Amino acid sequence: MESEVKIIIAFVFKRSGKAELKASDIYLTLSLELGWFSSQEAKNFVAYCLQQNYLQNKKNSLTATFDISSIPVPIGFRPTQQKYDPSFTDAKKEDVLSKDNALLSTLIKYICSQTNRSEEEVHIAIQQLQDEKQIYPEVAALLFARKYHIPIDGFFNTIETALIQKS
Repeated sequence: MESEVKIIIAFVFKRSGKAELKASDIYLTLSLELGWFSSQEAKNFVAYCLQQNYLQNKKNSLTATFDISSIPVPIGFRPTQQKYDPSFTDAKKEDVLSKDNALLSTLIKYICSQTNRSEEEVHIAIQQLQDEKQIYPEVAALLFARKYHIPIDGFFNTIETALIQKS
């Protein structure tokens, strides 16, 4: 399974029929034409893609750093509500995955192995759920896993015990 970021980029470039696009063309496509993101979210997405090396600047145009023709875009594809924020730094990642939290680390690695998503994507999603719902990161990780139908029953008792000890 390809990452959602690659699918979005491939979709936009394939739709345009061009190998290079201006950043503004990508913003407009994602926000106004497709309605997938607000204009600010679309700008954040492009900045995120540049930061994560999915896109690169070439003479005032952007190009994909991977072969877009090899990325299948599912029929009826729409991105998840995941936010792509270039300001997501390693410091924020540490909030989600603190060094002393081996349980959360294990859960995130398990989710990654089951979804073929990068650890960064999972970190971002967990941070967003945690912020949105004001919950512990372990609970956010369980919610994320449940959303993608990942079997997580084996983690419940361990996480419950850890959360009781935190309180």
